[in-house]
Amino acid sequence: MTETPTLHPRLTPLLRSFTLVELAVLIAAGFALLILPDLARDQWPWTPAPFNTAFLGAIYTTSLVPVAAMLVGSRAPLRVVLPMLAVFTAIVLIVSLFYLEQFQLDRWSNWVWFPLYVLLPINASYHIWLYRRMSPVSLTPTPPA
Repeated sequence: MTETPTLHPRLTPLLRSFTLVELAVLIAAGFALLILPDLARDQWPWTPAPFNTAFLGAIYTTSLVPVAAMLVGSRAPLRVVLPMLAVFTAIVLIVSLFYLEQFQLDRWSNWVWFPLYVLLPINASYHIWLYRRMSPVSLTPTPPA
């Protein structure tokens, strides 16, 4: 089934659902790590050092911008954010597996962490493949000057 490219391609319901879940996790984790670091540290899959808690909070909070842009934007955010999302989450998953001994496996957050970081790169990669024929944002050539 080929879809005619439009200026504002519709996100698939699957991608929209994953993005909404991801936004909820980014908001909850980012603000908890920044505003309630002691509580967040006790709930996190491993126990981060105090500076690392704020650093992780900053990363999760700033990740809200591109993910929200992908959800409400046109094809430019989609073409940029999906590959970044696939690569970043795949790297985090691989690093998590290498440092599995650091995880406190009795915490509930592991039941969110691992499924999320397995499904997000798979979902992003699938949608990169699905949208692979999407034309560039602007077909206007760059002026020579």
